[in-house]
Amino acid sequence: MIAIVKRNCKIYFNNRTNVLFSLLGSLIVFGLYVLFLRKNTISQVEQLKNGALLIDMWLLGGILSVTALTTSLSILGQMIRDKAQNKFMDFSITDTTPFALLVGYFLSAVIISIMMQIAVFVICLAYFAKQETLMLSTDLIIKVVILMVLSALTATSFNLVLLSFVKNEETLRTLGNIFGALSGFLCTAYIPVGNFSGTALTIIKIFPMSYASSSFRRTLMAPILNDFSSAESEALKKSLGVGYLWHNQLSTAQFELIFLGLTILISLVIIGLLSRKILRVTLA
Repeated sequence: MIAIVKRNCKIYFNNRTNVLFSLLGSLIVFGLYVLFLRKNTISQVEQLKNGALLIDMWLLGGILSVTALTTSLSILGQMIRDKAQNKFMDFSITDTTPFALLVGYFLSAVIISIMMQIAVFVICLAYFAKQETLMLSTDLIIKVVILMVLSALTATSFNLVLLSFVKNEETLRTLGNIFGALSGFLCTAYIPVGNFSGTALTIIKIFPMSYASSSFRRTLMAPILNDFSSAESEALKKSLGVGYLWHNQLSTAQFELIFLGLTILISLVIIGLLSRKILRVTLA
């Protein structure tokens, strides 16, 4: 298991193109925001105290969630490439069980996903610090890092279930293109959730990583939202996706953490149940 983790991490970081493409979803979101969306979005809240900083933190929460989703998918793609090249036949010679093998892919994706989130976090903060007065407490940063771990676990477990049914690199590329295009919308990084309705809103509300976005935003935006009245804070949360409405009630931090935790647990159970079938199909 440890050998698989080391191998996958080495393969990932030795391929700079792969690193770049794994961050493409986040880079697109950040680039569009900086070049086209930031000025217009901030103009809508410029009358609010620290309105620009509020929007910057809103975006950062979405970008971190997108990073966890797209990088873990890219890293887990190594599993599909190994399938296509029949590398599982070599692994089957060892004493490694199918579940332990998949856990190796899982852990390598989680580790790299956390590292990439940290890198994106630092880059975005450096840019925002040049635009606005930015002060993040040590306690807040620690909370964000903990959420990075949780979002990496959620994204990786979710992606591993999806990729368990992918058998070739062509399907992997198609899936990667779809997620690259949709990740910004699913994680509400392009448009505030208050602008969605109907089926689109329902999909966002049941998509696990949208709750990672909400949790990041709840933490990053808390010091700013505390300066508003309860009514103003509630309205901003509804509009910006700090919680999602269920039966006219915003989801709480506890609900979101439970949702993410259940996603991880259910996904790992599915992987455990399907692990032998996954390898058996590959070796057929």
